[in-house]
Amino acid sequence: MITLTLDVHAYSVLIEAAWGAGTGLRMEIMQRAVNEWFHRLHPKDVATLFHFFSTKMKRYPVAEEEQAHFLGRYDPDNQYLVAAGDVTHHCYRVNDRFYVALNAWVDQDQITKVVKLTAENWKLEANIARDLQVRGKPAPPCPKCRQKSQIQIMDSLARPPVWRCRTCKHVYEQEQGTNQVK
Repeated sequence: MITLTLDVHAYSVLIEAAWGAGTGLRMEIMQRAVNEWFHRLHPKDVATLFHFFSTKMKRYPVAEEEQAHFLGRYDPDNQYLVAAGDVTHHCYRVNDRFYVALNAWVDQDQITKVVKLTAENWKLEANIARDLQVRGKPAPPCPKCRQKSQIQIMDSLARPPVWRCRTCKHVYEQEQGTNQVK
């Protein structure tokens, strides 16, 4: 296995070379760009790549499914957090489906909530995902003062959820899936 570090320009050259119809290698590059490499990029780099491929690559038709998914995945205005049961996915939308990866989408019947990500809240994705999973569940009473005047602390990525009592300022954790605290 070879590991490469590419800047945005070199990455765009690689994707441009894989853009047209061709071999299995081209298809694998497009699949990895959608399924894996996207998650390693900064949102500003994603926006730069989308701008390049959506405007400057118009001479190449979007004939392949991988190309449509690449444009859907890299479009900054097409990013969503989709809650389905107890799981939240960072998705993109193509043909009225929320895709997690090129060949994987969230079943419409399982979707409980959809939050559109913006440039401002994209970096807070993990906090928003946790909020979607925890919201609506009853908060446990404070173990110190037994009051139910607490707020969930959203500025950490802690699991299980962390609460702070508004009365006594005590910070405590809620056990996953229960109302027990520690």
